[in-house]
Amino acid sequence: TTATPFTSVGFREIAIECLKYFRCITGTQKKVLALDCDNTLWGGLVGEVGYEGIQLNPYGFPSGGHLELQRLAVSLCRRGILIVLVSKNEPSNVWSVFEHRPEMLLLKEHIVTARINWERKSENLISLSKELNLGLESFIFVDDQLAEVEEVRRFCPDVDTLHLTDDILKDINRIISTSGWFESLTITNVDRSRTQIYQSDVSRNEVRSSAVTLDSYLREIEMELTFFIDDKIDIERASQMCRRTNQFNLTNKRHNSADIEKFIKSPNASVI
Repeated sequence: TTATPFTSVGFREIAIECLKYFRCITGTQKKVLALDCDNTLWGGLVGEVGYEGIQLNPYGFPSGGHLELQRLAVSLCRRGILIVLVSKNEPSNVWSVFEHRPEMLLLKEHIVTARINWERKSENLISLSKELNLGLESFIFVDDQLAEVEEVRRFCPDVDTLHLTDDILKDINRIISTSGWFESLTITNVDRSRTQIYQSDVSRNEVRSSAVTLDSYLREIEMELTFFIDDKIDIERASQMCRRTNQFNLTNKRHNSADIEKFIKSPNASVI
């Protein structure tokens, strides 16, 4: 007999890396990180202790873990992952933390949109899914309260959830990394500006809700459409869209960069 070259731990690590790759090529990676606030982004209940009293000490625990989660969220935002807030709170209390606590790493500019109210969190996630025009299967929901996590699991089974216990908070970077939820084969300029793109979409939707007619709405937002054909195509971005987008994919085929380059060079095809 021949001994296997890896231990069971080695095989597990190989399997984890394969899972990340398969998520990328099948377009099943996550697109939205939905975060609770109290005892998730910071220590303490802002409604009880005010923005001055919440814990954001980088050298202590658990507040150091909360800041590490913020650092991770900022990193994901820069890679094109959308960050949203889902918190049972008064909006003014939550935003006062962002405005008045300089220790905050996650800033208001990193957040696409938020649901800060007293509604069920499953209802808020459904509302966010509609606003962002992304399926619930694209969401990861993080909360320190098991009751809130279980409520989301019950009423939004397509949403993946993470119950933020102290043990998970201590190891948050490794847990998110090994999950493969947010892996990407490439990061494009569109990814880097995705938060701003979606923030603009949210603003346009607000304009639309206040517009008298559809025609007046379309005139007000002054939207322009640009076509890129063949050699002017951003091949990496086009390949990424093939892997990640389902809404207009009529064949469910996932074309990589080499496939698209062949289409561009072929006299029998055009890429638009």
